[in-house]
Amino acid sequence: MLALIIIIFTAALFDSISTMQQILVFIWLLSTGKPVRNSSWFLVGLVVVYLLCGCFGYLAIHQLNDFLQRFFPNMNAAPDGQFYPAQLMLGIMLFVGGIIYYFKQAKSQKNLQHHALLKRLKNINPIVSFLMGGFISISGFPFALPYLAVLEKISLSGLNHAAAIGLIGWYNFVYTLPMLLILAVYLFFQYHVEDIEKTLHLHAIKWNKVVNILLFSGMGFLMMVDSLCFMLFSHPLFINKLF
Repeated sequence: MLALIIIIFTAALFDSISTMQQILVFIWLLSTGKPVRNSSWFLVGLVVVYLLCGCFGYLAIHQLNDFLQRFFPNMNAAPDGQFYPAQLMLGIMLFVGGIIYYFKQAKSQKNLQHHALLKRLKNINPIVSFLMGGFISISGFPFALPYLAVLEKISLSGLNHAAAIGLIGWYNFVYTLPMLLILAVYLFFQYHVEDIEKTLHLHAIKWNKVVNILLFSGMGFLMMVDSLCFMLFSHPLFINKLF
């Protein structure tokens, strides 16, 4: 049980940081006319819908897997001699692409204060904030691989429904931790730091650059090592194929 809780914590934190879109929108909402109100309602919409998606996925995990198989074919059925060279090429592309993206963004002089999305969020209300959070959750759920993997682990754990839903709730709490920490920082410094919104925005862009290079280049590196292990030693690094 403890191991499952740790796995859920790691997966939820990775899920939250790797997508990053909800964190950026959350930070942008802190620059609206009612920053705490709008960001809080956004967070409520995000979590409520994501929790409902998780409960649905847990109760219908087999149907969900069948549905996803239509769009994401089982690469484990691909011949090893064709799969691993292709994975090596994709890994190289992701690894190099992540580095190029990082340095390209580092040189970008785009002014965050003139971002089109930021301008549209200036005068929104709590209902729109809630709907934005819900939309991000429901649209991202089918592609949230860490969440789907955790739901499958929970469904196979043999726990009763109450315990399973409690673990899904724990996942969603951890998923919101980065935003809760940002909100805490905002509340603490809002009267002590001049132009705190601009400071938060600049840090969000920096975090986005770091997360993207870790996500793309890191995944590419794992694919490269996995493929090279198979090609050199006839045994891949991972039991299951990565894509």
